Amino acid sequence: FVALGWGGWLALALREHGEVLLQGVLRLRAQSKARWLQSYLSEGDSLRLLDVGAGEGYVGERLARRHSVQLVDAREGVNRTALSFQRADGADLPFADDAFDAALLAYVLHHTREPEAVLREALRVSRNGVVVLESGCRGRWCRLLRRLDRWANRLRRGGSEGHAEGEAVEARFRSAREWERMAERCGGRVTAREEWGAPWHRKMLFRIAK
Repeated sequence: FVALGWGGWLALALREHGEVLLQGVLRLRAQSKARWLQSYLSEGDSLRLLDVGAGEGYVGERLARRHSVQLVDAREGVNRTALSFQRADGADLPFADDAFDAALLAYVLHHTREPEAVLREALRVSRNGVVVLESGCRGRWCRLLRRLDRWANRLRRGGSEGHAEGEAVEARFRSAREWERMAERCGGRVTAREEWGAPWHRKMLFRIAK
């Protein structure tokens, strides 16, 4: 009875405050993402950055403490920050060549139908190249990661299964070497790379120069 009582209170709290809890988790995760991305940006400089596929904007918000950040996402109404936001398809960015010092793609490419087109556009609009943060997995763990990824993104969309323009129906994860080959096909070259994490969720960080 006690367990059922506490379970009921927990369910009620999640229903009433679930959105607040979710946004808190996303803000907390954004701290780590921003720290990883910053490690591949020029130290000591205030840069003009483009965050492609920015979602709620929390990563850009953290980086905006040091840099000028423009947010872009294919979904309207997702930005929860005071940063400048523009709705745009990552494969067709509405910016001039070299408009930014660097572009950021944080857990974006595995969600897109045309990752090469998105990466090519990010390289086009960035003077010093792109920093890419990606997910990876090994063997049988990939099915689990796809399910977790789908569940997490459904939560962020308020339970909706809908997909934005240019978004893949199911995430496609690649190895570090596959991402490197894609960068080369897009006219870039990987100048720095790190990989870490558990087998079911490898984290990969790339600096891609033009």
